[in-house]
Amino acid sequence: MVGAGYAERKPCSNDRRGFDVQLTPPGRQVFAESAATMKAMLREVAENSPEVRSARGRAATRQ
Repeated sequence: MVGAGYAERKPCSNDRRGFDVQLTPPGRQVFAESAATMKAMLREVAENSPEVRSARGRAATRQ
């Protein structure tokens, strides 16, 4: 990820054995896109799953 420019690695300020890793702006963009894709995929699976629809129906009736 560092080599691709999605993250930057710096020596840890309070532990010289480690590193701090932070996403760069392009890394945050890729993460946001992948999170949105995963959310859409999970929604699609849930909408097409009789078990999930049934469980959601039971939860809605308890409220």
